[in-house]
Amino acid sequence: MAEQDLSYPDTVSVWILAVLIAALLIQTGVGTTVNILGVVASLALLVCASAQMPITLFTHNCSASRLLISVAQVAGQLGISALELCYVLFTWNRSRSLLRIELRTMYPHLQSLVTATPLICCIPIIPCILRNTLQSPCKDGAPSNLLFKWLYLISLGIDGAGIIIFDWLCLYGFAKFLMKTVAPGESVSEDFLLIAWSGVVTIGFCFLALIVYGIGTSLAILGNDVYSNLCDSLIYTIFTCMFSTLLLLKIRLHWLHLRERAELKKRIEEVLPGTLALDHTGKFSAAPKLGTI
Repeated sequence: MAEQDLSYPDTVSVWILAVLIAALLIQTGVGTTVNILGVVASLALLVCASAQMPITLFTHNCSASRLLISVAQVAGQLGISALELCYVLFTWNRSRSLLRIELRTMYPHLQSLVTATPLICCIPIIPCILRNTLQSPCKDGAPSNLLFKWLYLISLGIDGAGIIIFDWLCLYGFAKFLMKTVAPGESVSEDFLLIAWSGVVTIGFCFLALIVYGIGTSLAILGNDVYSNLCDSLIYTIFTCMFSTLLLLKIRLHWLHLRERAELKKRIEEVLPGTLALDHTGKFSAAPKLGTI
């Protein structure tokens, strides 16, 4: 019961944060790729947090709750795969201009990895479905159950390896860029600086999530479902922190671009007063001239 009491506040907090993130993104307009990925990630967090509750409650019940646990585990894996995919695509969408400059020869390989990411992230879904539909209930030592378990673990290893390679390449590109900021006389782009630091923080969260996931998987293999479920709940909290950082990056970049446009408009108005107007989209257009037909 202690383990359940610990997981409920964690699950509810993840649920609330995911709703807030989705609401903020919808508020600013869902039409952009970054906003769509953010909303999908928030919905995936909701699925993961909701799936964790029946898994925590009924893990040791081998009768009527078996179907509910199977559905929750498959839903949780779908949510994790969606979160990983959104994380990679969100990071790539925001940082590829910086990475193209810093990685150069490795950039095409990273681009190929990102293209293959949907397949890599979805690999664990099929073994997870097979494991939860074909295995014998409450007979973990059965040969078929062991086969499905190892297939699932191998698929998780492939998935994790792809994410780790992506993270290391991005981290290398961000570190190369940040090294320029300490060089005397070197000018750097402010938005690239924000992207690089946010990338380092989110990659740190991702590595932490992979470590906790590895610990949780090891505990599950050893039969310690109590602490394995706690690790799963902690992972969803880490994912929430990761996407909150990406959301903060989006907001700060938006403010930065608004400030730059306002400064540009001010400079132009000083030279050519009354020639530009800022429309409802935040873009400049020629101001109407009074007295002309």
